[in-house]
Amino acid sequence: IFSLLLCSALQAQEEGILHFLVGNVRVDGQKATLGMKIKQGATVETGPESIAEIRYGHETGLRIREKSRVKIDRPASAYRILLAHGTLLSLVRHKTDFEVLTPITTAGVRGTTFFVHVPDDTTAYVCTCNGKVELRDGDRSLKTVSAAHHEPYRVQGRPGHLRMEAQGMLDHTDVEIFEQRYRLEQEE
Repeated sequence: IFSLLLCSALQAQEEGILHFLVGNVRVDGQKATLGMKIKQGATVETGPESIAEIRYGHETGLRIREKSRVKIDRPASAYRILLAHGTLLSLVRHKTDFEVLTPITTAGVRGTTFFVHVPDDTTAYVCTCNGKVELRDGDRSLKTVSAAHHEPYRVQGRPGHLRMEAQGMLDHTDVEIFEQRYRLEQEE
């Protein structure tokens, strides 16, 4: 019985719950519904003027904005989020192994709030809203950004030949972060 309960608890940790939904959202090609379980390996796509929020417990959550495509890979206790295009706001529990992979760079974090926007295959905008984000070009570290309040960078180029530059804050606010945090902490 103990083994069965432990396996059920571990499986529940690996699955996310779609706890906020606006507009046209699809999970693995199927129309998404509020409360839907998001399993390891799922692909989430949002249409115009659409938002999907997925929570893992009360401390880790993803806000996938309109016109985005995200694949959620959860090997063991880690998160590997593949953001093909679009926008993702992530609230990550302290000491959680979490990476967002874009077509050109990887943002690795532990206990951070951060925002990633991928408009095309050669550009990524990454804002460390609070915490620490390591930006990588393959296995090579580009920069580790620590911030108490919004430190944005634009990464451009092709893998192996990336350049970074400081950027002004783009298309996200503290209010959006606070709203997502509130829903994450409140819902069962």
